[in-house]
Amino acid sequence: MNCDWQKSSIYKLEPNQVDIWRVWLDHEESWMWEVLSAEEQARAKRFKFPRHRRRSIVARASLRHLLGQYLSIDPLDITLLTTQHGKPYIEQLYGTHELMFNVTHSHECALIAFTLDRLVGVDIEHYRTVSDIENIAKQFFAAGEVAKLRTVAEANKQATFLKCWTRKEAFIKAIGEGLSHPLHQFEVTFLPTEAPRLLYDQSDPKAADDWQLFDLTPDEAYIGALIVAAQQSELIDLRCHQL
Repeated sequence: MNCDWQKSSIYKLEPNQVDIWRVWLDHEESWMWEVLSAEEQARAKRFKFPRHRRRSIVARASLRHLLGQYLSIDPLDITLLTTQHGKPYIEQLYGTHELMFNVTHSHECALIAFTLDRLVGVDIEHYRTVSDIENIAKQFFAAGEVAKLRTVAEANKQATFLKCWTRKEAFIKAIGEGLSHPLHQFEVTFLPTEAPRLLYDQSDPKAADDWQLFDLTPDEAYIGALIVAAQQSELIDLRCHQL
């Protein structure tokens, strides 16, 4: 999906809507440190390299800021919790709805997705050369994905690999199980001739019908993917914003 990433001040969600916010991590503003909890500040201080500390501060502060805007509360009043597999969540309600979100970042860009009452996962990768992708694919990908990747021309193999990887990462982030949900147990499309789709998940016979998958293009230097719990017949409204 090609988004027109525009600055926005609209924080209203409908049940069939997914808001995706692009956040650049290369500039830390003074207010960002102030909205972090004491634990988050302590965690940021432990980073050895300034650029890693900055990225962590900007991403976390931006998440808190956006949550505060959607919920109309002070960002510091938000209690960010994590599941046993490390997926963040909150207990505050958006009216009568559960505000669901997911965060991803790579290099100097982050994406934050919000929706109501639906599992959602998002992943981003900075384009780069990945060493030994065929062995990585054999180790982590489903057999069908490995076979498809072998058909891709060498010049396109790196980008194709990252497309598959982001789609798979988005799914395991959505279900919140991390790598305890093996990547080879489910398959996604990723060839140029295929529409984005979760093809199957061995642990859920209905998965292919219960999830919708989307490509995201945050910038020419990045590739992204988003997946949301929605039946194929549902119309999902994706809206892209720039913080």
